[in-house]
Amino acid sequence: MPKPMEIKEVGNVYELRRDQWRGHVAKITKDPDLLRAIKEYTWTYRDGAHPYLHSSALNMYFHEFVLGYIYGAKFIDEMQAKGNIIEHLDNDGMNTFENMHILSEDLNKAKAFTIDKMTASRKKAFLYRLMFWMFITNMMLRCFSYRYL
Repeated sequence: MPKPMEIKEVGNVYELRRDQWRGHVAKITKDPDLLRAIKEYTWTYRDGAHPYLHSSALNMYFHEFVLGYIYGAKFIDEMQAKGNIIEHLDNDGMNTFENMHILSEDLNKAKAFTIDKMTASRKKAFLYRLMFWMFITNMMLRCFSYRYL
C-alpha cells in the first residue's frame, strides 16, 4: 500500500506530496471536502511532456477530478465533448489552484504560439492581467444575470 500523501496548508491552498511524485507538488483550493474526496484515491505521477497525476481506479486525471468536483462531472464531459480541453495557464499539470480553464483547442494552440513563448516575466505580467480581466468579466456577468433574472 502506498504511503499517504503529505498535506501542507499554505494560505488558501493545500499542497499535496507523495514520494512517488519525484518532488512534484499538487496544489488545490483549500476545500476540506475536496481534499477528503481526493484522499479516497491513489494518485500516481505520470511523467511526460506534461506530467500529470492519474487515478487508475477512476481512469481519470487529477485535474479532471478536481474540475469535475467543482463544476460537476457532467458539465466537464459536455464541454470536452464540444471539443474543449482543460488548459493549465502555467502549463503545470500538478497545479489545479486557480490555474485551470476550459478552452477550445484553437485557443489553446494560440496560447502555445504566443503566451507560452514569452519570457517568464512577460508571461507572468500578461497572465495576471488576463486573470484580472477574467475576474472582472465574471463579476459583470454575475451582476447582469442577477439583475435580469
